Amino acid sequence: MSESLVKILNSGLNQLKIQADNKQIGLWVKFVELLAKWNKVYNLSGVTDPKTMMIRHILDSLCLVDFLKEEPIQIIADIGTGPGLPGIPLAIAFPHKKFMLVEPRQKRILFLKQVVMALELNNIELFHGRIEQLPIPVDKPDRVLSRAFAKLSDMLKLTESWAKSDTVWLAMKGELSQDELTDIPQAYTEPRVIKLAPPFETAVRHLVAIKKR
Repeated sequence: MSESLVKILNSGLNQLKIQADNKQIGLWVKFVELLAKWNKVYNLSGVTDPKTMMIRHILDSLCLVDFLKEEPIQIIADIGTGPGLPGIPLAIAFPHKKFMLVEPRQKRILFLKQVVMALELNNIELFHGRIEQLPIPVDKPDRVLSRAFAKLSDMLKLTESWAKSDTVWLAMKGELSQDELTDIPQAYTEPRVIKLAPPFETAVRHLVAIKKR
C-alpha cells in the first residue's frame, strides 16, 4: 500500500473528523490505485496523479459523510456517478448502507464492475443507463446525490420518479449562480446551501440540499 497516499488520506480524515478502520483505509487507497491504473486506458478522470486523486476525488467525496450519518438514511443513489464519485468512497465509509450508482457510459460501468468485485463492495448496486430511461427501483432512495451532474432544476426533473415524499437531494457544486438557485420548481422547498471545506483544497465547494414541499 502506498505510504504517501495513506499519509494524505489520514491527514484529510483528521481534518474532516472521520474515524475509519484499517480495512476502510486500505479500500480507499486501493480504489485510487485502480482508478489511476484504468485511467491510462479508459480516460475516466482528468486528474492523473494518484495523490491529487486522493484529495480531489476521495476526500472531496467524504465531505458528505456528515450528511448521510443518520440511521434512517439507508438507501443512497448517486446519479451520473462517472468513475464512482462520490458513491464508491461513501459506500466504503458506510458499509451497512445501500448505494445505487447510476452511469450511462459503458466503459465507466466496466470499471465500476471491476472496482465492486476487487474491493468486495457488497452494498453497491450498479445501474447502466440514463436515469430517466431506467426502471424505477422498488426501494426508492432516502438521499439522491450528484457531483457536477446537471443544473439543479434538470437534476430534480430527471430524478423525480426515483424519489419518495421525504427524499432529500444533495448536489455537490463548485461556484453557484443565483439563476440556478432561483430556477428550482415550486414543488420543492427553497434550497439550503452549505459551504464545504475539502482538505487541501482552495477551490470553492458547495452542497445544495433540496426537499419536496
